[in-house]
Amino acid sequence: MALGEFLYDAAHRVVVCVACGTCLVPDGQDGRWATHLRRAPHRLKGERLRRTLEGLSTHELRGRDELKRLRPDRRRPCERIKGLASYGGYLCACDPEKCTFATTRLSLMHDYMPRHGRTASHYTRDAPLWTSCTLQTYFTARQLVDYFVIVEAESEEVRRGLDPTQSVGSSGPPPSSPERHVFEELREDMKQAGRDLDAKAAVVEDLGQGRAERERWLVYTGFPTHLRGLTDAEIRSSFRLPKATSVLLQQTPKKKGGVTRRDNNENDDDDDDDDESDLRRILAATDRWLRKAYDLVADSSTERKMTHQRAQKLSDFAAGAGKKGKDVAFRCFKNEATLVTYFRRMKELLAYYHRVVYRDDGHFSRTSEAPVLPRAVIEPTGRQQRAIDMIHDALRAQDQAGGEKDDDEHDEGLERAIRAFYVALICQTVGSAHFRSPVLSFCAMLSRTKLYSSGARREGENKRARKGLGDDEADEAARQRRNLGGWHDPGNYSSHLSALIWTAQLILFESVCFHAGNDEAQIPAVLSKVCEDYMHQKGETTFGYILQWRLYITTVAKSAISRRQARWSLCGQEITYLGTRLYVGDVTKLIVSEYKRARDLLYDGLLFKARGLGGIEAWRLLDDLDAEDYGGSWRTDERNADVVRGTHEALLRQIEGRADLRQLFLRGGPSDSPSTRVTLCRKAMAAYEADVQEFLQSLLLLLFISPMPPLRAPEFLSITVTNSSTRRRSMLIWEK
Repeated sequence: MALGEFLYDAAHRVVVCVACGTCLVPDGQDGRWATHLRRAPHRLKGERLRRTLEGLSTHELRGRDELKRLRPDRRRPCERIKGLASYGGYLCACDPEKCTFATTRLSLMHDYMPRHGRTASHYTRDAPLWTSCTLQTYFTARQLVDYFVIVEAESEEVRRGLDPTQSVGSSGPPPSSPERHVFEELREDMKQAGRDLDAKAAVVEDLGQGRAERERWLVYTGFPTHLRGLTDAEIRSSFRLPKATSVLLQQTPKKKGGVTRRDNNENDDDDDDDDESDLRRILAATDRWLRKAYDLVADSSTERKMTHQRAQKLSDFAAGAGKKGKDVAFRCFKNEATLVTYFRRMKELLAYYHRVVYRDDGHFSRTSEAPVLPRAVIEPTGRQQRAIDMIHDALRAQDQAGGEKDDDEHDEGLERAIRAFYVALICQTVGSAHFRSPVLSFCAMLSRTKLYSSGARREGENKRARKGLGDDEADEAARQRRNLGGWHDPGNYSSHLSALIWTAQLILFESVCFHAGNDEAQIPAVLSKVCEDYMHQKGETTFGYILQWRLYITTVAKSAISRRQARWSLCGQEITYLGTRLYVGDVTKLIVSEYKRARDLLYDGLLFKARGLGGIEAWRLLDDLDAEDYGGSWRTDERNADVVRGTHEALLRQIEGRADLRQLFLRGGPSDSPSTRVTLCRKAMAAYEADVQEFLQSLLLLLFISPMPPLRAPEFLSITVTNSSTRRRSMLIWEK
């Protein structure tokens, strides 16, 4: 750490540059300090230089004149100033009361003796003219040298044969009461930061520096903006299908005079239960209706009305663009598992509309961080509102009928209402504000998925969430991480769009056949008209957007390969990357120098030269490079819990145990006063962060050029040739 190379001595009120062994001149903050830090051995520049200067400016320093006036008396040695260079010197002993001449050169002492009427030859052991001593001076500039005598206080580290700057445990006096209070608050803040990170990870962020900004398909669709501020838990619950209830446990409401009678003490929870009960009945009827619709296209069904010509009309998304003979017709056959998945998506769409649009509360919490809730964006059409009202009217008609003979008639009425509802959702023109469509808003919800859902990560999380490991706070964090969400991969997300498109085609075909009745001659014309109006990929309709999204996402998923590649010369001694040439011999020198620089920054700066920090072997750590959880890395991976336990407080313990580090990072009044308010120094922390960024810059070169993992072979071991102006080919030459 650059700021760690400077020590502040509160007794003398000076800042010592440890690397140079001198104090910074206090009267030259504006320009002289910057000049000093730019030179060797510091060589600071940019953000590190600015942050270091700001950190040094927080100390209260004495001026040069005040230091000269208050310089320690040479006849009364003071304690050694830590970090300041010390010199072997000589102190005149001819007149102890009046003369305090001191120098580091014996020849100058010889030349000084005539001032007392003596010469160097008069020196004897019994009557010495000068004595040996240890000297220090605040400044080493020739015109500012002013020596004072010190005594070496042997520290505990020196007696044990250790380097005083490399603390094993603690160094200096223990922390005062205000300082201990600061460290207790810091530990609590660290725990709260972990809890806040989990809470932040559960909220969808808008376009920024996360994956939503890197993935162009998310920018293209606008999903992050529509979902901004919503929690993943609320997103999943908005379209999750209600749990099925056992028929044996269902209770029939009491009836009187054919009208359902309820108790007077019913509350809002009862209303919610009624809504979920209605939703279950609607979804059950929807599933039966979709099964009947599939019978119209199934190859082995006796009710089949699908022909190859009608299948081509259903899938003519380009409205005649291209050759008809090469158009992909509607695929009638689907496996049972695929049918269940596709029908589930359509039922989830109905559940989403019922909770977010139909219900008054809009499902999403009004205390959410979202600037605009989906209910305020969605604009249902009058046709959709009438259809959902028809569905509930059909349910009430079934309740009124009870077990009478006209149940089939009421079931048909419910199916007609469900058909009208889905057709109203599909046949909607949205224009530029596409999220006014409930279907497109539902598509945005489907773009989020659980992160902890595969392999060992899921196994470890579930084990901790179920059984726990004895740490209540860690166990609760593990349970919360199970619900963390992230963005789908484009290839996987396109399957959701395909499910909606195929089921929408099936619904349109069933609707056309229903209205045509026995007159099948009008089915082709009506089907062509409906598909041209609402299933056209260039139309500003609900499924016009979905078709465009699927086309774009499919293209993105197929082209996820970097186009930037390095070129090796045929002699194998020169590499060219983005117009920059580099020779192999220079690469080795560059790697070695950057490695030494990164190591010095890490151990001597960021880790405060602490020897008590145990190392972690890289082979013991497990990492998932495909993890997308917010703020997640190998440090938060549950499989590394035993290896990294206690490391998050390692630096805090070092600062708490060393007086020099407490002096660097803490600010306040006299530490011996129990009422003193001690706080962290923001500028010192900013200087530390600047060193962290410098360390990461050094690692960047090692990661991408060093011939060790994570080496990227397609970029650094390829010879690129071109056979046209637009297409490039790469090949790897391997020599045994």
